[in-house]
Amino acid sequence: MIGRFAPAYLDDDSGRPGWVSIVVGSAPTERLAPLARAWLFHGRLLVMAVIRQAVEDAPIAPEGDLADTDEDVLYRYYCGDGRRDSSG
Repeated sequence: MIGRFAPAYLDDDSGRPGWVSIVVGSAPTERLAPLARAWLFHGRLLVMAVIRQAVEDAPIAPEGDLADTDEDVLYRYYCGDGRRDSSG
């Protein structure tokens, strides 16, 4: 288990959840993780396609809405090249 998850951030274009904020660490901090290729196991456990260490080292969740520049940083962090994967 990585941590408890907080509200999801909706994609402005599709209206679907794209990112989730997960509370991690000994000094609880909300970090962002992609919901692409994630699913609910038994309807209550969120299984993600990223490892715990990646989430723990991820960018901190902003207060309020997720700006396009925030999303660009997240795509570079998780994908390495900043390109958005529309298959998610």
